[in-house]
Amino acid sequence: DYNEFVQKARKTLGVDVDSFYNFAFAGHVKAGKSSLINSIRGITKNHPDAAPVGVTECTQEIKFYTFPDKKFPNVRFYDIPGSGTMRHTSKNYYNDKMLHAFNCLIILVQNTLCEEEVLFAKTALNYNQPVVFVRSRCDSDLDSLEKNGEIEERTQEMVNQLISKLAQVYAKEVETRAPELKHVPCFFVSSISLRNLVSGKFNSGNTFYYQEAKFLEYLTLQSRHGKNVVN
Repeated sequence: DYNEFVQKARKTLGVDVDSFYNFAFAGHVKAGKSSLINSIRGITKNHPDAAPVGVTECTQEIKFYTFPDKKFPNVRFYDIPGSGTMRHTSKNYYNDKMLHAFNCLIILVQNTLCEEEVLFAKTALNYNQPVVFVRSRCDSDLDSLEKNGEIEERTQEMVNQLISKLAQVYAKEVETRAPELKHVPCFFVSSISLRNLVSGKFNSGNTFYYQEAKFLEYLTLQSRHGKNVVN
C-alpha cells in the first residue's frame, strides 16, 4: 500500500505537505546537493543559515531549508545525506531515507548517469512522485576543456554547445539503460551561475549560464501547482 508507506514516512520525518511543498535533494555523496540548495536560495556557504558545505561529507541528518527572504514561504528544501558511504549506503537508500515522503525528488547526478541514480528515479516513479535529475557542476567541464587546451576562450556560445552535447549523452544513456525514464528531465547547471541569477547578478564577472533559468522555472511551477500550496 503505497499511500500507507507515504503517510507513515511523512509522519516519521515530520514532512508537512498541507502547508508546504517539499523538495528533497538526494544522490551520491559530494554530488553538490548542499551547494545547490544554497544557490537556489541566493546565499553562499558563509551565510548563517546555509546548508553546510565542505571537503568531506557534511550532511549526516535530513534537514530542511527555506528562503531567507521569505520569498516563497510555502516551500521547503530538504538536504538528504549522500549515498555511497558506510553510514548511508546506496542499497535501499530510497526507502532508508524515506524519500517517498516528499512532494518532489531532485536527484543530483555525476558525470555519467549511474546505476544508483537510475534506481532512485525508478522507485520514485513507482510512487507517482515527480522526479528530475540535475547535474550541478557543469562549469567544471569548461575548466577541464580549458586546462586540456581544447578551448582558448570561454564564451556563452561554447557553453550552449556544451549543454547540447551533455543533453545528447544523457538522452542516449537513458534510451539504452532505462527507457522508462525518458520523460524524466535532466537540468545541466552551475551552482555559481545559479546563485548569481537568483541574486540578480546577471553580469557578475565571467559568469556563463547553462540551464539555471529552466531549472528555477521547474521548481516554481512544481511548488505553485502542488496540492494545497499557495505561493
